[in-house]
Amino acid sequence: MSKQTEKPLQPIFCRVGAKTLMRFQILKYIPNHMIYVEPFIGGGAVFWNKPSAEASVINDLDKQLINDYNLIKSAPTDISKYRSQDKLNTLQKRRDFITKNHTTKPDKLIDAILRRCSGFSSKYIKKGKENQIYQVRGNPLKKIKNLQRYKDKLKTTIIKNQDYKKIIKDYDTYNTFFYLDPPYEESDKGFYDDNIIDYEEMSNILKKIKGKFALSINGSSYIKKTFKDFKIIKLELKTNAKVFIGSKKREELLIMNY
Repeated sequence: MSKQTEKPLQPIFCRVGAKTLMRFQILKYIPNHMIYVEPFIGGGAVFWNKPSAEASVINDLDKQLINDYNLIKSAPTDISKYRSQDKLNTLQKRRDFITKNHTTKPDKLIDAILRRCSGFSSKYIKKGKENQIYQVRGNPLKKIKNLQRYKDKLKTTIIKNQDYKKIIKDYDTYNTFFYLDPPYEESDKGFYDDNIIDYEEMSNILKKIKGKFALSINGSSYIKKTFKDFKIIKLELKTNAKVFIGSKKREELLIMNY
C-alpha cells in the first residue's frame, strides 16, 4: 500500500478526550512549519496523521505514557513475536494477562495498549486495579500490524516528560508550530491540577511566542474571553453522540495566532 493510500493511523494508546473525531478538521488548519511541537501529546491523534516535520517534539506529564511511547521505538515489528497474545478475547484473559509481570518488549507493549484502551473512558488501568478492565473491544494486534508506521513517525521525534511551559520556552522559534490539546476546563486534569493549568497564564505565554500555534479547547464563555485576542474557530463534532464535560454539553474550539 502506498503512502498516498495508507489508512489513517488510530492512536496506539487510547486517552480521554482524544481528537480522533476532529483530527482531519484540525489538520487542514496546520500551517507550513519546520518544527512540530505538541506539549500535551496524550493519544496523539493529530500527530500520528500529520505529515512529518523536519523535527518533532512530543511531551506529556504522564511519565508512564512517555515510557510507553519510548517502548514503541524499541519494540520489535515482527508480528510473530506477538502471536501468543492473539487470544485475549475475554475480559478474564485480559485481566489475567496484565496482572503478570512482563519482561519482554512485545508483552510490555501489549500490556500498555490493554491498560490504556480497555478501561472506562479509556482511563489508564493502574497496577493492582486490573479488575477495572471492562471491555474486550479491539484487538491489540491490529495496532501492532501498524507498528512500523508508528516507529517511523517517532524515528526523528524527541520525547519529553516536562511541564508544557518549559517545552514552549525551549522549542519556540519562528519555524515552530505548536499544537496544544491541554486538559479542558472543568474536566479531570489528570497529571495537571487547577493550580497548574492556568488558562490566563497560557494565553499570556502564547501572546509572546515567536512561532505559530493552534489550541484545542472547550468553548465556554470564560475560555472565549481569556483567548479573545486570537482567532477562534468552532469545530464540528461529526458524531451522533453528545459530548460532555461533566454534565455540560461541550463546544469545541480551535484557537490560533495566524
